[in-house]
Amino acid sequence: MEGVLRFPGFEVDLGRGELRIGGQVVALRPKTFTLLTYLAQHPRRLLAKEALVQAVWPDVIVTDDSLVQCVSELRSALGDHQQQVVRTVPRRGYILELQPVGLDQADAGRPIPPAPLVVERSSSDAAMNRRRIALALAVGLIALTGASSWVWWHRERTEGERGTMPVGRRSIAVLPFANLSGDPSQAYFAEGITADVIADVSRLPDTLVMGQASTQTYRDTASDVRRAGQDLEVHFVVTGGVWRSGSDVRINVQLLSAESGTVLWADTLEYPDESQWNWRRDLGPRIANALDIRIMDVVGGWGADRPEPRDAIDHIMRGFAELRRASARSDWEAAADEFRAALKTAPKSASAWAGLSLALAGQIFGRHIAHPQEMLREADEAANKALAIDVNNATAHFALGQVLILRGRLEAAQAAFESCLSLNPSHAHAHMRIGLIRIELGHAEEAQQHVDMALRLSPMDQTRAAYAHLIAGIAQFHLGHDDEAYAEMEKMVAADPRVGFAYMWMASIDGLHGRTAKAHENLDRYKQYIEIQTISGLKATERSTNPVFLAQRERFYDGLRKAGLPE
Repeated sequence: MEGVLRFPGFEVDLGRGELRIGGQVVALRPKTFTLLTYLAQHPRRLLAKEALVQAVWPDVIVTDDSLVQCVSELRSALGDHQQQVVRTVPRRGYILELQPVGLDQADAGRPIPPAPLVVERSSSDAAMNRRRIALALAVGLIALTGASSWVWWHRERTEGERGTMPVGRRSIAVLPFANLSGDPSQAYFAEGITADVIADVSRLPDTLVMGQASTQTYRDTASDVRRAGQDLEVHFVVTGGVWRSGSDVRINVQLLSAESGTVLWADTLEYPDESQWNWRRDLGPRIANALDIRIMDVVGGWGADRPEPRDAIDHIMRGFAELRRASARSDWEAAADEFRAALKTAPKSASAWAGLSLALAGQIFGRHIAHPQEMLREADEAANKALAIDVNNATAHFALGQVLILRGRLEAAQAAFESCLSLNPSHAHAHMRIGLIRIELGHAEEAQQHVDMALRLSPMDQTRAAYAHLIAGIAQFHLGHDDEAYAEMEKMVAADPRVGFAYMWMASIDGLHGRTAKAHENLDRYKQYIEIQTISGLKATERSTNPVFLAQRERFYDGLRKAGLPE
């Protein structure tokens, strides 16, 4: 094969270090190309995560996030949106499912002898690198001089702590951006800017970002910055403020040392009219340059040369604000209405389509819809439209995972959530969903680690904490630890008393243990929030066919019968 491995739809030139699709070179990061090379040399074989990490990073200690990021980039380059070319085998590894062109069937699955890997940069790669360097120098000159000493200290410190924390991991808290407009009705706008910054910074390599609600108690002062660093165990803090008047917007942003409160970098972005509203293009790269780390793409949804219409941005921000606080059916419906309004003027907004999918799926997950087939179909279409517009949109991958769960495709859903985490490792809800999937696949003992990660990312977010405790409680129940499960459900009620699931589980546990009066009390509370009020109706919403899960879940229904829920 003279150093070229050919597969249906693409070829891997080992000598030139190139991926070619239709004869055109597709740029890949060196590590992503190394991963592709290893997969291509072992087609149709399950390759363990440990083997892939050793092949791609032989002399470096990295986390699984680095591998997941490379897999996501490779799938994006290959157009493998359905993850059928590079298939995830949950908890084990990955398989390149294509057979090389020109191999006999008898040879399929045998390792291909490796050719020497000499990575040469093409002229187009060199030009791209020059443009990146120029951009970094132009945008980040002040940032680099201000932040270099801190980042260098952080790298040295991380190397010295290799045994206790991942090498290269940067932790950041983004404090709520202040509403400087003097108009309380504009608070959602500052909140939306904060969410955008968190999403963008979360996509940076080796970066852990605290969830939005975790930082609500801190103010933009040196003492609070230091306190946030201590409480949230982060190295950096981002603060800012938003001023808005009509179509004019001004955004101030700062990067500070969490240890000392020192300002490492600051900048102001001004947009005098709505046609220039595209802070997503600017904020992420500027903060990334201040951190002195490479980014691939922090622009979500719309390209840099095509900003979303102003009214669409307003509706999208309002929609996500509703989602963050949603518990009742009316909350989910209000969010869906906002995203539909956005799509009227911005039909190619990946964020709006992903948000609509989440709002629809949320109603189904909340047991608010007795016959959700039509709503599920619409949620499915919305998630896939979002991915077709922007395959690198983490929220779109999460939305697809939600749909796949509701369709009972649990392993595929887990792969979608893993793709979400490869783009945004700080997505607490994706960690929680993977924990729930592990329960539904009969591995309740594995759920707690994912719950712990979600709580670590959003320790003060009451809504997320409520669902994290719910998942932890379900896992404990499935493991036969009823007292521990009940305690977790009580924590859920304390975090958000409007969610009916906790009352449902407490009623079941009370029924199993003969606490009749308490069982009836919790059952009555459950009925106030969840419209499905029969055992057969609840069973119809089950998605897993795993025998271990179903056997454990039957005890839950037995408890509800004893509590008085009709068949």
